[in-house]
Amino acid sequence: MDLRESEQTRYRRICQILEQRVAQYPVALAAACRPLLGAFLAAEFSHWAALLPTWLHDLIPLDEVQREELGSANLWLAWYAGLFDGILDGSVPTHALPCTQQALLESLETYRNLGLAGTAAWDVLMAQALETADAYAQEVATRGESLAELSSEQLAIWTPNLLMQRAAPFSFSLEAQLQFHGSNQSDPRYTPINTALRCLTAARQIADDASDWIDDLRRGHLNSVSARLITAFREQHTNPTYRLDIEQLAGFEISAEHVWEAIETDYHHLCQSGGQALAPFGTCRLQQIILEQTERGSAGWQRIRNRRANMRQIFTISGSSP
Repeated sequence: MDLRESEQTRYRRICQILEQRVAQYPVALAAACRPLLGAFLAAEFSHWAALLPTWLHDLIPLDEVQREELGSANLWLAWYAGLFDGILDGSVPTHALPCTQQALLESLETYRNLGLAGTAAWDVLMAQALETADAYAQEVATRGESLAELSSEQLAIWTPNLLMQRAAPFSFSLEAQLQFHGSNQSDPRYTPINTALRCLTAARQIADDASDWIDDLRRGHLNSVSARLITAFREQHTNPTYRLDIEQLAGFEISAEHVWEAIETDYHHLCQSGGQALAPFGTCRLQQIILEQTERGSAGWQRIRNRRANMRQIFTISGSSP
């Protein structure tokens, strides 16, 4: 993503806070954490977590120290969430568990040092954590089933709302910044900013799922895109003896233009809703971030369309659904 020079500088300083802390760990723990942290800091979402207080600064001002300390707390929490998610889906080895636990503890300690423990914002963080845990519990309950055995109820949970719930703590920075101003969810800034953040996280996840759905399925995991494709496949193949597998679904999706159009429409609707929620504030950095996400997403959807067209050409399939 396109970061301003000042944002790049702040991001590097926040990363150094985590790196220096990890360097102080006992030898074995430091050795385990260092490569995992390095990989996380190289990924785009680490920028989102660390810089969210900066991106909200023009709406809810903080001083330099507060922005960096809150950014580091967010980054610890995001690293924890990334490790947790990776362990669940099998992309991160279980020997990362000590690092996962430590990242969570570091985030909570940093928030506590910022004076957030015992405040109304802290109660919100606990509620967001519960919301996320429930979303993951629903997701995990869909795993381990063959495609043919998945129930309609298991497929139906994969809505944008589930994606918002799973990423709920991402918006805690909003609660924290309002708390620093002696305010809370009754503040008129809260609802539009929270709406924008929830829409943004869901849109980003849909875009990721569109790229990863088949790899996730091969690991036995549904995502928001594969669930839509499976549902559409079943609607067109109503014979109860028909046994769906990954190869058949891969063949189906390259011509399932109506499904992909609906998924892309959901993505753009979320981006538009997020931007519209911020319209009363005029031009702000978060609105620019959403616009950049929309533009990157549009390029990604075009690549996916091109891939499907190329595959149809190879197999001489028309562009309509079978």
